[in-house]
Amino acid sequence: MAIGNSGYKTGTYVAAIGAEILNGRDPASIAIVDPKLVEVTFNLGRARALGVDLSTSELAEAANVVGQ
Repeated sequence: MAIGNSGYKTGTYVAAIGAEILNGRDPASIAIVDPKLVEVTFNLGRARALGVDLSTSELAEAANVVGQ
C-alpha cells in the first residue's frame, strides 16, 4: 500500500512552472505549493502475501489497484 502525491500531477505542475521560468518569469515570484491531494495505491499481490484483507470500499477509494 502506498499513499503519496501523484507523480503525474506533480510533473505536470513542475513543467508548467519551468515553462514560465523559461519564458522570463522570475522564479522568486512563483508561490511555493504544498500539494494536499494524495493518491492511494494498493498492490493486491503484496497485500495477500502479507495476509492483509482489503474491503471493497477501500479498493473503491484507491486511485490505483495493481496485481488484481
